Amino acid sequence: MGLALLLSAGLSLGGAASSALAAETGTKAPAAFRGVEVPLMAAPTTSQAKGKSIWDKLPKMKSGEIKLLEAGAEPRKQLRYKFPVGAGGVVRLTTRSELEVETDGKKQKAGFVPKLEMLAKLKVKEKQSDGDFLVDLIGLRPKVRNATQLPPQIQKQLEAALGKLPKLHGISEVNDRGVQKALKFDTAKVESVEMNQILQGLQANLGGMSAPLPAEAIGVGAKWAVNTSVVQQGLPLQQIAIYELVSLDGEVGRARVEMRQVAPKGEIKLPGLPPGAKTELVKMTSKGEGETYFNLENPVPKGRMKTSTKISLKTTMGKRTQAVTLRIKALLRFRPKTK
Repeated sequence: MGLALLLSAGLSLGGAASSALAAETGTKAPAAFRGVEVPLMAAPTTSQAKGKSIWDKLPKMKSGEIKLLEAGAEPRKQLRYKFPVGAGGVVRLTTRSELEVETDGKKQKAGFVPKLEMLAKLKVKEKQSDGDFLVDLIGLRPKVRNATQLPPQIQKQLEAALGKLPKLHGISEVNDRGVQKALKFDTAKVESVEMNQILQGLQANLGGMSAPLPAEAIGVGAKWAVNTSVVQQGLPLQQIAIYELVSLDGEVGRARVEMRQVAPKGEIKLPGLPPGAKTELVKMTSKGEGETYFNLENPVPKGRMKTSTKISLKTTMGKRTQAVTLRIKALLRFRPKTK
């Protein structure tokens, strides 16, 4: 697995986790999902007793929908973001992954998986007449915290790959319920396919940091589901996240999050493959759990998400076919940077 692919995998896995903390309804859903009611995935959760879990009881939802499941205890109130212009700060994003590769039935541990760290600056630029917020996002180049484990020559290659990444500058449009309606980054200076793949993961990490809120009044113990179509590495994913409000103190809240993802079969494009090689996604499933802290008056988030993903691929080159299964465990953390 090439360096660019490893970097891309680490960043995009973090992006998948972070997108579970946000509803990106401004992004068009894949054609197969648009305007279609989809049954939510039934899967047991560790926090539920034996028998039917909350996942089994979920109603049908459309992509981009936020549905209240339980209103929670009294007192209840509508939660809305009310960021003042100029609010913001710096958030530190870190990802840590474990990767196991199975090739034609033979399992092997990946020799090196990068532990990534990145700083991002967020600042509310404007509050629009419709109540939406424009938030400036500046993402600095990621660092590989365990690069010293590599041989010096490979370490130089890694530094060169990271050196090609420009500083990311973008604008996020978020409404008062935390739903991201648009995210635009300047990627004009990025030339290679591999670097574009890495930037996709970075964009997902930076763009998926606000917790979406239901329209209704809620109290502690409230639960709501978010159905989102996410694109990672050019792969359309159907994602369901369930939130539970654990605490609310003034404008600051804490919610538990559980997430499930699936992806349709089909050909995908991976960086680092030789010319003429084709890769087909046979099956992909992912689940995760974590928590998010949100402040209704500041966009800088705090949270974590642990995910477990299984991806089955089939690569064909000429007459040769190879079956590859990836098992990935990842941990993503958002933490406000303090001086």
